[in-house]
Amino acid sequence: GNYVRPLPDRKAVYISLDEMGDIEGRTFEALTRDAFAAMDAEGPDRLIVDLRRNGGGNNYYGEALRKRIGRSRFNRPGGLYVLTGPATFSAAQNLANRLERETFALFVGEPTRGAPNHHGDAGTFKGEATGITAIVSTIPWFDSYPQDKREWILPDLPVPELFDDWRSGRDPALAQALTHKAPVTDELDRDRIFYFRRPSQKG
Repeated sequence: GNYVRPLPDRKAVYISLDEMGDIEGRTFEALTRDAFAAMDAEGPDRLIVDLRRNGGGNNYYGEALRKRIGRSRFNRPGGLYVLTGPATFSAAQNLANRLERETFALFVGEPTRGAPNHHGDAGTFKGEATGITAIVSTIPWFDSYPQDKREWILPDLPVPELFDDWRSGRDPALAQALTHKAPVTDELDRDRIFYFRRPSQKG
């Protein structure tokens, strides 16, 4: 679901985003306010945003959270981790794209399902002559450089999701995000300027 969970023993805040929308009787705005409060609390020095189960929704719902993350103390090497997988798609892909472009986020897990530059906002159309119904993307989203031809965002820290881990209740991707020590870097690093060409994206 969509929820925020402080992890005080790990000095971290975990944000689960399973849908870019209002679910479980709670609005996305309420979730965002919970995230703000957890991020403003004293103690945490690491933020983890989990998009692994998020197939999309409203592209604009994540904007306030994204902007606050960008201004926060978590936006530094080793302070921000984004968990992704093959279900990370559509509006969740947009949020991942913007966090990749504008922050020091490190991606953990598996490749996203969509491309940083993609077409979305599908509409349903019915052919007048054939009567065939089709779902067609209506809007191009260009969240990355025009030279970015990737089909996905590859993880900086690859952690495959295995059935045995699921069966045993283990979450190695989250464990990696909670314990990883990031190398020192800054905005002048070429891998930050041309983030879509950094070594992890050459797979």
